[in-house]
Amino acid sequence: MYDRLNKYIVQNNLLHPLQHGFQTGHSTVMALMNLQDKIIEATDKNEFPLNVSLSLAKAYDTSSVPTEEQRERVAQGGTSKGISIWADEKEKKTRRKN
Repeated sequence: MYDRLNKYIVQNNLLHPLQHGFQTGHSTVMALMNLQDKIIEATDKNEFPLNVSLSLAKAYDTSSVPTEEQRERVAQGGTSKGISIWADEKEKKTRRKN
């Protein structure tokens, strides 16, 4: 499933060129170097560089279960069967924990 989805994303050029996560040939080091270059470039132009960082630690929280609305959006994207199976399994595991 991952390979098919990744192939579709790459073939259709759906990721921003500065997307470093989960990309072949990209790394967090490259992302930091790019940020450093942008800061140096801005300061050389007497601009004030600003960085806004977001923590996505809870984005992959194993206790969260996709909502029906999220499932519908995924279904519209054409990957409904695999995602629905995953969501159902995740929901069952979450219920067992509680």
